[in-house]
Amino acid sequence: MANSIKNLPEINESESQYESALKLRLRSISQFSLLGPPDLCYLTKDFHRSLNISFNKPNSQGFYHYNYGLCPSTPAAISAYITKLLKMQETESNWFSNGKWIITKACYCMFDAFTRTDIYLEIMLPGGMRLYGTTANEEITQIDEKGWEKGYVSSVLRAMQPEKMPILKLYREFQRFFHNFSSYT
Repeated sequence: MANSIKNLPEINESESQYESALKLRLRSISQFSLLGPPDLCYLTKDFHRSLNISFNKPNSQGFYHYNYGLCPSTPAAISAYITKLLKMQETESNWFSNGKWIITKACYCMFDAFTRTDIYLEIMLPGGMRLYGTTANEEITQIDEKGWEKGYVSSVLRAMQPEKMPILKLYREFQRFFHNFSSYT
């Protein structure tokens, strides 16, 4: 049963821990370092059985990974990244497979170091999107274009000095950028 995305290591949460990574991140906002934690991409995947004889609701589980250097310049850039993940989701092609995993929701989180707000972009699949922020007091705030730009700049600054994290995906596009940038200094 292939529940993973090709060439992307993910942390899998069991059903009893569903969304615990998001909840822990929310509770920890006040303790974040100056630039904050790496961006978090949280995916909800449902397992759909090939022969749904029992007519049960699909089994939902959470999967997540961290990102440095994704270049979240706009919500559309994040949507394009999620679309790429959808295409890379592995499917089991064996004749004895009893179903497949389908990504049904994605939540991309990035920390705005200037206002100390965690920005969430939720993408519901097959359609729908929600953009909001949360503060250390767990207040939900609206994120406008300037708020997104602050989050983007914070994300770029974090990519320049990445922390060591488990299951971390560092993108080559920023590696090349920072290599060229460091040659000037």
